[in-house]
Amino acid sequence: MAVPVPPEGETFTIEVPQEKALNYASLRISLVRPFDAGKEVSITLNGEPVEVPVEASVARLTEKDKEYATTRIIPLDPAKLKAENKITVVFPDGKKGSVGSAVIRIGQE
Repeated sequence: MAVPVPPEGETFTIEVPQEKALNYASLRISLVRPFDAGKEVSITLNGEPVEVPVEASVARLTEKDKEYATTRIIPLDPAKLKAENKITVVFPDGKKGSVGSAVIRIGQE
């Protein structure tokens, strides 16, 4: 079930194992928005903004009763990850949206 994101944002906690050094990390987050909502999303990791890429894509849905979903894959600096990480999502246009899932993928030594 998707989690609605209020205008002030929503925060999720994601745990990351700390037993071994991390070689790489990425945040994979799925978003659902109304058809006429903007593509922009602001995401912070433990209070610091992260760069959110926007991929080129084909035209989006134009039916007013439909929503669209997307998955953003965001590279993260492994050095900034903690055992418990706070991911905050805000849609700057103020329109509704939700998060379907959020995971941090890691590579350990």
